[in-house]
Formats: sequence, C-alpha cells, structure tokens
Amino acid sequence: MENTNTVEPKPEYTPTPVQLARGAALRRFNLLYVYLPIIFAAVIAFFIIGLLFWVTLIQPGETSRVTVSGIASSVIVLVSLPMTILCALPSVLFIVLFVQGRNKGLAPIKQIRTIFWRIDSLILKVQSAVNEYTPKIANIVIKPHAIVAYGRNLLNQFINLLKRS
Repeated sequence: MENTNTVEPKPEYTPTPVQLARGAALRRFNLLYVYLPIIFAAVIAFFIIGLLFWVTLIQPGETSRVTVSGIASSVIVLVSLPMTILCALPSVLFIVLFVQGRNKGLAPIKQIRTIFWRIDSLILKVQSAVNEYTPKIANIVIKPHAIVAYGRNLLNQFINLLKRS
C-alpha cells in the first residue's frame, strides 16, 4: 500500500531586498554595539586575571602583594560602579515618572492615597477585633492562674501560721 497523500513542499520564502538590507543592518548593529563590547570586556577581564596570576605566581614578593591589592581594588571599583547605577535606577525612574505625571496633570498620589486609606481601614478593623478579643482570651488563661496563685498563697500562709505555733 502506497501513501497517496503526498504533501507538496511549500516554496521557500525569499525575503525582499528591503528585508535583506534590514537584516544586514541588524547584524552590523549587533556586531558593533553588542558583540564587540562584550568581547572587549571579556578580553580585558581575562587580561586582568592573567596579570593577577602572573604577578602572584611569577613574581612573588612585597611589591607583587601591593600590585595584586591595587588590581583587586580596581576590579572591585569597576564592578561596583555599574551595580550602583543599576541599584539606583528604579528609584530614579520612580521619581522621574512621578514628576512627569504631576507635570502632565496626572495625580498618582490620589491613587496611592486611596490605597493607603483602604490599608488604614483594614488595620483599624483588625485593631478593633484584637482589642475586643484579647481580654476574653487573656481571661481564659489569667483566671485559672489567679485561682492557683491564690490557693498557693493561702496554703503558704497556713503553713507559716502552723510553723509559728
């Protein structure tokens, strides 16, 4: 039995010259502004690591310790600067959006205020419930302890009275 359901292959898509030009421009952009900076940073990082190994293993001594310390400090500074910028970015972005919203007449503070009002009313409900039920729950524990303490105190006074006589 032969398979009579043969699927004709779809003709391969040929991009237009404009799409080919866009693809070439995208490849050129990626090469110049994405791949080359990453490769450059990697080469510098490998150079610094190689320099650290060379200074510590090939030239041991007091000057090599100072050099290694200096190189390590510069690596820490070079790594911490971008991290500081990345950590400060959300705060700066929030402030910029807030100021731009106020300049455009948008009032994000009203939305935040209503959220705070809802949270405040929820906290007040919880606080009133806690104030209502806390004495009831505490009395369940306090009353038996008070009775035991009263009995123990009464027993101690009775024992002290018998010791005196």
